[in-house]
Amino acid sequence: MLIFLVGYMGCGKSTLGRHMAQELNYKYIDTDTLIEKKYDATIPQIFVLHGEDRFREMEREAVQSLDESENAVVSTGGGLPCHNENIELLNSKGFTIYIEVPEELLLKRISKTSSKRPLLAHKTPDEMLDFVKDSLDRRRPYYQQAKMKISGGHIQAHDIVQLMNMTLQYSQTV
Repeated sequence: MLIFLVGYMGCGKSTLGRHMAQELNYKYIDTDTLIEKKYDATIPQIFVLHGEDRFREMEREAVQSLDESENAVVSTGGGLPCHNENIELLNSKGFTIYIEVPEELLLKRISKTSSKRPLLAHKTPDEMLDFVKDSLDRRRPYYQQAKMKISGGHIQAHDIVQLMNMTLQYSQTV
């Protein structure tokens, strides 16, 4: 089974994904890493060379290339579910989990790594705050289409795995 983690940049998809994969004895996959390896370039370089629209196509291609019979936890880019009907693709290929984190915590986390994030590079703190609020408002409806939602910035991978298993068991009995 493929388990897709969706949510805004800085919500903890990569960290939780690695821990969940270990907990489940699944493979861990990061869509950004798949793209970087395939195109031999970093995500910021891809944005500069090819633009955001082409990058969004690359994200979809990365998801389409995943084998549905493989057991893997997949961390997606923050914008991946919000373009090209990707949330529908994710939901059809596996189990999606939205990791929702308060804006204040997101800002704290991403401000530490903003230079590595193409959409935030060169923004002042005020511009970053406005950007995060605006883009999160646009993206939230897509994230909320995930099959499961986890709230909070301090949940442990073990707890997510337990909740996911209960959700899957419940959905099979209904």
